[in-house]
Amino acid sequence: MLNYCARYISVYRHKLAVYLSMSIVSTIIAIIIPIFCGQIIDLMTSNQDVYRFIKMGILVLLLGFLNILIGYWNYRFYIVIQTNTAEDISEDIIHHLHKISLNELQKYDMGYLNESINNDSNSIVIFFLSLIVNALSNGLMLLSSLLILCTISLKVGAVLFLLICLYIIFFLGIRDKLLREAESYKDARSVFFSALLEQFGNIKFIKQQALEDYYKSKLKQEFKIFFEKALSVQQFFYRYSSADDILEIAVNFCIYVLGGISVVKGNMTIGGFTIILNFYKNTALYNFFIISRTYV
Repeated sequence: MLNYCARYISVYRHKLAVYLSMSIVSTIIAIIIPIFCGQIIDLMTSNQDVYRFIKMGILVLLLGFLNILIGYWNYRFYIVIQTNTAEDISEDIIHHLHKISLNELQKYDMGYLNESINNDSNSIVIFFLSLIVNALSNGLMLLSSLLILCTISLKVGAVLFLLICLYIIFFLGIRDKLLREAESYKDARSVFFSALLEQFGNIKFIKQQALEDYYKSKLKQEFKIFFEKALSVQQFFYRYSSADDILEIAVNFCIYVLGGISVVKGNMTIGGFTIILNFYKNTALYNFFIISRTYV
């Protein structure tokens, strides 16, 4: 699937290169800002030169504005690449359908086919782009974050690294099940929307043949299947997210307890503790606990 999608995205390789470059720059800024914020807090508590404090604040402000500007253009490039690539894939699939015999096409519901082509084309492109950006940005951010955290507090950094490894193992073990459940839900949704389209497309026929009750019953049956699948998927994802939340709570506990003890003993400054919190909440450390919820 990745090779198939890469063939289409390669048409926009120059825009992709700009998109990935801006993503990396945005990641670097996201790494730098928490460090400066921690230094500002240390300046506040140590009664240092006020002009240095103001300079640091202005620097953080400018970096924040720069990241917003980069984010705007980055998302713009993403939309251009994603929508055009998905359209190219859809066009090729439709062109292929034009070559198929009419008898073969009549075996499929056109509403379901249209929904599937549109959803699948967009899904594989979104997945491909997310995979590349996550591999670059989150990989860079995770390594940098752990290095900085270990520099501030080796104990906190080591515990976070261990918990993240446990989380990755847990996620990899359940990833295939997540993908299967998400895909089955998408298929059930496509079938239901196809049934809705059939109701609208056959209004004249339904009225002429007085089949209102039959089509009403048929729609209810299709909705029942879709609803049961939606409930099943919701239950599965809730069980998964509950385990996900337990790991997140464990990380929060370690940060506050180990970090608080280090601050009390004088082994860590308040600014250093703030850097740890910022890195966890705003960088890849935290993303590891939420990315799977949007992964599929």
